[in-house]
Amino acid sequence: MNTSHPSSPIDPAAPQTVARPTRTRRVLRGLLFCVCLAASLLALFFAVENWRGRKAWQEYRKEATARGVVLDYKDLIPPPIPDADNFAMTPFFTALFDFEPGTQKLRDPVKTRDGWSFLPEFLKEIPRDDQEKLRSVVSEQRQKRMNGDWQKARPRDFVAIYLLHQLDKDDQARSAADFKPEDLDAKQAASAFLDNYRIFEDLFEELRSAARRTGSRYPIRYEEENPAGILLPHLAVLKSLTQVLSYRASASLVAGKSDQALADVALAMRLSDSLTTERTLIAYLVRIAMINLVVQPAWEGLADRRWTDAQLVQLMEIFGRPKPFAEMKYALDGERGFGNALIELMRRRPELY
Repeated sequence: MNTSHPSSPIDPAAPQTVARPTRTRRVLRGLLFCVCLAASLLALFFAVENWRGRKAWQEYRKEATARGVVLDYKDLIPPPIPDADNFAMTPFFTALFDFEPGTQKLRDPVKTRDGWSFLPEFLKEIPRDDQEKLRSVVSEQRQKRMNGDWQKARPRDFVAIYLLHQLDKDDQARSAADFKPEDLDAKQAASAFLDNYRIFEDLFEELRSAARRTGSRYPIRYEEENPAGILLPHLAVLKSLTQVLSYRASASLVAGKSDQALADVALAMRLSDSLTTERTLIAYLVRIAMINLVVQPAWEGLADRRWTDAQLVQLMEIFGRPKPFAEMKYALDGERGFGNALIELMRRRPELY
């Protein structure tokens, strides 16, 4: 006998019980909605701002271009100059840019570096041992005059420079007693300085010959994709050359050779003039520093009345060429173009940064 109860059929008309979401699920669902809403609003904000920025930039470009403002980096690159008219295309300067084809890697770094690392020792930092020796024979006041400072009415002291040069001679064991500044004549010390640095004469003759060329454009690789990666190896070399010429001019004045001094001043200023076509702020600042170096011997000649009337006329012409404010604007306009190109590169290839 089957005592089991038959299953009761389900009445479809009977009300069904629906499981309600727990409070935690409701909170999570609300948070998810808020996060999605915030992300959508943020994306919308950036989309609108990008559109507004792009529209404002296009309007500015149109207005600035109408005023003659150049914003594109490639339009600011100095035009090529024939080698025969280009001061920068001398063997000395072209060696600084002797790169492997399509790169900024020097073919022979050691040879290139040795070709211009000629800065005289007395222009470098004085070693501690030599400082102690120098203090024993040269007063602190004379040491300050070694480099001179025309802004403080301080001429260069070639007696102190001569003593330091003697200290650099390692082939002789010299003591403080060997140096007697009172026995040295400034004119003799200046002449000795000129004799010691005749090694630059061939180089300066090469540059004087090239100075007759009317234009100047260094073979800088402006075609590099990254404007910030363009190498400018000539700037440090130009400043070093100007330092040497400035000291030579000062020494020539003390030695009574004003014609030679004027020639060195003129060449140094020609070196600084060679940077006027460049559109970078660093080139402009180096040019200003070079001019400041050249002013030193010019001022010394004025203070000691060593220039002739004809030489003063030439100096007025030489120092009348720089136009610092116009050149600064020229450089800053170039920096703006470089900056625009760099921002565009970062936008196009963010992986580089």
